[in-house]
Amino acid sequence: MDEVLEEIDRLETKYQSTDTSAGTGQAAMANIWLNTGKPAAALQWARQQPVGLESKLSISKEWSYLVLAQVHLAQQEYQAAIDLLERLLEQASQSNRQFLVARSAALLALALYRKG
Repeated sequence: MDEVLEEIDRLETKYQSTDTSAGTGQAAMANIWLNTGKPAAALQWARQQPVGLESKLSISKEWSYLVLAQVHLAQQEYQAAIDLLERLLEQASQSNRQFLVARSAALLALALYRKG
């Protein structure tokens, strides 16, 4: 698994022109692991993602936040998913990022439903 993440980092460095999408490849890989029955690998990735509750979420990491919320849902960590998604939804709404609003709202609805 570490070799895959290192290769993703290498390819991102080689092909991206800015650092605004740094880590997106790893988030995409975590998403693939989550959706192909390898939640342990996705969870390992998620544990390495720093998301401080006191700071504003970085717009360059919005894909990572969505994947992180999905990992929380898969682990039945509903409140963690809700907390993250509420912040992401608020920020996306303020910056008029419609795809992010729609995706965050859908995941938040799912988290709230599963939490009961």
